[in-house]
Amino acid sequence: MSYRYTPAGSSYPSPTEPKIPKLRILGSLSLTAKNGKSCSPRALKLRILLANLLCGHNRAIPIEHLIRELWNESPPKTAKTALQVYVSNIRKVLDTTDLAPGYARIVTQPPGYMLEVDENVLDLALFEQYWREARNAQDTGRTKMASQLLSDALALWRGPALSDVCTTPDLQAEARRLNEMRQAARERKILLDLELGRHTEVISELYALTSRHPFHENLCAYLMIALQRQGRPADALDVYSELARALRNELGLDPGTQLQRLHQLILLREPIPIDSTFELLQLDKTA
Repeated sequence: MSYRYTPAGSSYPSPTEPKIPKLRILGSLSLTAKNGKSCSPRALKLRILLANLLCGHNRAIPIEHLIRELWNESPPKTAKTALQVYVSNIRKVLDTTDLAPGYARIVTQPPGYMLEVDENVLDLALFEQYWREARNAQDTGRTKMASQLLSDALALWRGPALSDVCTTPDLQAEARRLNEMRQAARERKILLDLELGRHTEVISELYALTSRHPFHENLCAYLMIALQRQGRPADALDVYSELARALRNELGLDPGTQLQRLHQLILLREPIPIDSTFELLQLDKTA
């Protein structure tokens, strides 16, 4: 887990002011220059190096790992020297960004290099910050605040993580991890919105998500609950029927116990209280 790096005596915007990250990997790799235009390096090896440093921000990345990322299993004899040149080039790129001095810098730290970066300027660090704050807000009963924080977190995304630089196994694995985090945040926000009685607002998003993930039982359950609460039990039952048919035809499976229970509740026209979503689906509010 990364720690927050804040230069001494800094005057960067406080947490109450808008946070617009200048370094971005939640989507394509992107850096913003002082003139507002992109200053992302074009050379693939520089992009791979920068992506690794951003993903591992505030942690020392071993030289051996960076060499493997850049040259796979066939590094040249001059790999360490070449890596030093690439790091120097990345430092020059960071100098062109629209950041206060010290808010993003590469330092040499055994066993390799570390990108020290303040969480206000890197979208991944901001996302992780919002996620932690949302969990804390939910744990202390501030459901509306938790939903807003997750909305802010999801707004940082511009597409699949590292979408234009997933050229190494490690970056591909990191992209998968980050995309799973995005999905978890999206689901958590939907659950919170259902708890807040915002069932009408989430229906269109849930239809889109279940279309992209037709075997995702939790998403189907959320959609069924939203439709039932909007007075559309027939549509909720249709969602269940379509999922059950797809599971049987494609995977030879039946819907899970929780979804079958929800199906029975809707069939029997049993009320689903606004604040019972987590309990109904046997989900841990602190997970």
